[in-house]
Amino acid sequence: NDIYIAYQETDYDYTKFNGYEDKESEEKMELMKDFWKSVDLHVQKFDLTTKTFSDMGIIRTQDSYDYNASMTMTNGKLKVYWVRNNDGDVFGLEKAVDNDICCTSYAYSSWGNIDTVQSDTKNVTDLEAGQYNGAEGCVYTTDEDEDMSTWDDVSTYLYCNGNVEKIRTGKVTQLQYSKLPGANE
Repeated sequence: NDIYIAYQETDYDYTKFNGYEDKESEEKMELMKDFWKSVDLHVQKFDLTTKTFSDMGIIRTQDSYDYNASMTMTNGKLKVYWVRNNDGDVFGLEKAVDNDICCTSYAYSSWGNIDTVQSDTKNVTDLEAGQYNGAEGCVYTTDEDEDMSTWDDVSTYLYCNGNVEKIRTGKVTQLQYSKLPGANE
């Protein structure tokens, strides 16, 4: 068995933050957005037999902030789901900014095309990939009013087989798929 890890990484030029405390608030905000847009997802595989990591490459989305990555394996094929914010808004709270739920698969030693499975979602607070009724997909939670202190506007969605369905309204935290001993899925 192998272990896969996905993490965020950037090659951002941190010298751009020199004098940050002296900048105007709007300039600081643009600088932070520029930084977050430089963050990409990187995936590595750990081989338990050899106790070594092998690099599976970077998932580049060009000028967007990528977060909440989660992976699932279907028929030996690794798939990564994540949230993409095209404005570099790390919390996804700006009223005019929406997020996309994206995915890509690893095959033939490279990452495939990036598919958008849901666009124009509000602040995505959690995302988890896994299996549902024998098909791969993901579950994600959004904060519809973009006020993180309220719960009545929190919705949870299931994406599976090309369809998105709202499965819950109300407080949900720490989404997690589980495979129980003896389970078929």
